[in-house]
Amino acid sequence: IPGGFLETSPMGGQFNIAVTPSATGTHCVRLHAVDQAARTLVAAWLVNIAADPPQIKSAHEIPIPVGAELMKRLVFRNESNQSNTFVVVSSMPSVVSVRTPTLCMNARETQYIELVFRDQVHSGVL
Repeated sequence: IPGGFLETSPMGGQFNIAVTPSATGTHCVRLHAVDQAARTLVAAWLVNIAADPPQIKSAHEIPIPVGAELMKRLVFRNESNQSNTFVVVSSMPSVVSVRTPTLCMNARETQYIELVFRDQVHSGVL
């Protein structure tokens, strides 16, 4: 929501918001509905967002040769009975980047998450 403001419909009524947390913990956000024509505040909310860490369902050990860039594809399955869009991000983009950050998947569909492991100039555990 640009600038923390949400524009109301000219017809008034209801609206939906979707929240995608980027970190775990509790966060507090102010949300304002503004009448754009009259430039007045229509309503305001204080939204508390609590985000738990994601469940880890599988882990992969990927050996990376020193001084080489490596591409890997990981199998990912939408376990839901409905279509979903998944967004994949790297917590360490200097080490690994995601070539397929958005996966639009039908129910029970399987796709690949494509990763690129960057050239690391030293060996050791990250």
